[in-house]
Parts: sequence; structure tokens; C-alpha cells
Amino acid sequence: MIEVVSREPLEQYLTKRLYQPLGMKETCHQIAKFAPERTSLVYRRRDRKWTVGWKPTDPPKWPFVRGSGGMVTTARSMPSSARCT
Repeated sequence: MIEVVSREPLEQYLTKRLYQPLGMKETCHQIAKFAPERTSLVYRRRDRKWTVGWKPTDPPKWPFVRGSGGMVTTARSMPSSARCT
């Protein structure tokens, strides 16, 4: 709905209207745009053995930004009002 009304891709809209005004400089929706070298691997346990289930250089599962999740950020980029104190 946001994309239709604003005529902008969701990630561009959120960056311009939400993340930048809040000072969230290290926030996006795609690991490849963020910092794959600073992102951890996801491990899965199968048959009593831990294996890498996902790594930051893997292609995205969805070719578009989803409103249901996928935001990538750092603790430093989170607005102070959103942090636990």
C-alpha cells in the first residue's frame, strides 16, 4: 500500500521518511547493502551436528523488501527512545 500511494519502493520510502529523520544511519533491508562482514552466520542443528544454515552473502529469499520483517540495523542506530534502559 505504501508503494502504491507514495509511488516509491518501500525501502526508499522508509529510509527517507523514517530512518534518516531518526538518525538511523546504519539501517536498511538488505544485508548486502549493509555490512555482510559485520553480520553473523545463522547456525542450525541437524542430526546432532551444527551447520551453517545462512550466511550474509547468501542471496535474499525474497526479491523485494517485506513489511513483515527484514530490517537490518545496529544498536547504535536505534533511537534512544527504542532502547532498553
